[in-house]
Amino acid sequence: MFFFHTAFFAIENTILYFGPKTENAIVFTASLGTNNTETSAVKQLYTLSQQFEKTPPSLSVIIAITANDRSPLPDFVPVNTLEGTKSLIRIIARYKNPAVILLDTGTVRPQIESGANGIVCPPWLFQSVYTQLVRSSIVPRYKDFDTILRRLHWLIDDPRLQLYTENNIPAIKIKTEASIVSALISLPETIKDTLANDRDKHYLTLSFGKHCVIFPEKHLIILIAIVIAVFLFIFIMFSFLSEHKHDRHIKDLIRTSYLPLYYFLANMLCFFIALKYTELLFYFQFGAKSGIEALPALSFFVYFSSALLLIAMNVFVHNIIPMPSSTFMYGYIGSSLSLINIFIFSALNFSLSIIFLAFYLISFISYRNIRIPIQAVCFLLMLSMFFPFITSAFQNSTVIWKRMVFHSVFFSFALIPLNLFGIRLFFNLYPIAIRKKRLLFRIYLALIGAAVLVSSTFVFIFSHRLKANHENTIICQTLENGVLTTELKTSIPLSEKTFQPMTISDDINHFVSVSISSHNYLERRISTVTVASLLPTEAVELNIYSEDGLAVYEADRAFTRSDKGETARFISVAAPSMPFVVQFSGDKDITKIRVSVSLWTKADPFQTKKMRDSILQNAPYLLKIVKTEDAVLIKEPT
Repeated sequence: MFFFHTAFFAIENTILYFGPKTENAIVFTASLGTNNTETSAVKQLYTLSQQFEKTPPSLSVIIAITANDRSPLPDFVPVNTLEGTKSLIRIIARYKNPAVILLDTGTVRPQIESGANGIVCPPWLFQSVYTQLVRSSIVPRYKDFDTILRRLHWLIDDPRLQLYTENNIPAIKIKTEASIVSALISLPETIKDTLANDRDKHYLTLSFGKHCVIFPEKHLIILIAIVIAVFLFIFIMFSFLSEHKHDRHIKDLIRTSYLPLYYFLANMLCFFIALKYTELLFYFQFGAKSGIEALPALSFFVYFSSALLLIAMNVFVHNIIPMPSSTFMYGYIGSSLSLINIFIFSALNFSLSIIFLAFYLISFISYRNIRIPIQAVCFLLMLSMFFPFITSAFQNSTVIWKRMVFHSVFFSFALIPLNLFGIRLFFNLYPIAIRKKRLLFRIYLALIGAAVLVSSTFVFIFSHRLKANHENTIICQTLENGVLTTELKTSIPLSEKTFQPMTISDDINHFVSVSISSHNYLERRISTVTVASLLPTEAVELNIYSEDGLAVYEADRAFTRSDKGETARFISVAAPSMPFVVQFSGDKDITKIRVSVSLWTKADPFQTKKMRDSILQNAPYLLKIVKTEDAVLIKEPT
């Protein structure tokens, strides 16, 4: 067993190696928690390492405890995250065929996440993990539809899994609080024979209890080809039974040929109006559309129920337009569009082809049947095909809102066959008394309208509570040039609350000190900047600039450039070790550099808590100290 530690971080990665050195490697990893504390997942890996010490595996196994992956600080504080995972990936890249099993805290029953960034793990990795958990009498929790939703970016991704997929490393995540060491100990032997197998990314899963069946991509292609061949055969053999009906159906088809385009545009308009209504509602409450981010699930409910109400009203209005007396063509066009959707949406993501294939099969049964009960059941079954998308949108509404235009187009086009089958079912109910039919439809509209009204009312109620209680509000003070300013950082727009700037007589050097040293070395100037503070430090940002030339060519820390590459920006990890030291090389002839330091701390040296009102007494607090130093560099003789 060996130990490996990364450099530059306050707390380092711990890497443990087991087994012989092979080109294949299984990596078990977990991240330390915020503030680099041990989690239950980390403790499980330590227990697993003890098992591997007693029984070494037959291939390379790595157990990695990564640090500095998470930040307890809010998003507006710049810190380096995922540093531990990035360092681990550099180690994993040395192996030809690696596979990563990421452990994290979660519920008692293990939950599997199969990928991120629109990519899922290979089927052999998913199958091995699922099977091994079941063999250990642990039934994992996994939603089969998540395989499709993950590829569509409809689920919230773990940023660590994103890094692995970006680097083409097969990875899977298990979230649990229960001990699964008994399952993990046997995983290397289960996976080693399939480690270099295919990287199929379009498979589907069907899990039920202790069993999990995987349908590979090639089987899906064969299934779709068979269905299309059957359809073409039926289409060729299609007959309208008589010349009279043939002529009538051709005329009806011409009269209704505009319906797909009409309903696509109408659906888009309904979703657009619903979106603007939702934005207007939140703008009225918060003063900005960004208020949607405070209540994402509720805002999506307002948006979707409003769109559904408008679409239903459009179908009802369409009922008064003179249309063909035969409703056969509505089903025929709807079923044909369902077939076309298989190709359109499989081009978007092949995993969707199986969903729209099932949709098409149901639509084919519906349009070939004249019985109203069967049509109604088929309509409900087709509608249920969208339930996983809708429930996912509610549960992951923060992700959905970022791509709302795409999702509006998706639903607008996918719902066209439902529009047509809905009209067909509505017309077929014509023998029912018109008064009763309109009454049923008005009840339906009333229910949807009530949902829109109730959800809109909830927006007013919850937004008032959020603004009144200042939830998710952070008090951020900035000390710069002897002036202390205060502002409220929050995810939602709040009513104006002003704070008077304060003049601070204390010397800023009491809080932050910056020292700069420099000397020539060959064709470069080597400089060192040291930032020290007596206050407990949460984060440090350092900007270095020179008017005489490029101040930073290379450095011992990662940095980014701004101002056309002339300014180098360094940021620390959360809670860095102090002093914060950066060594870098720059142009040999520069004579002056400017160093701007921003340091964040939770300390309150000015006792401002006493001056806050009762509402903000317990709000989180951050102090940002900004200091700028100009250093004149002595030009050494050549």
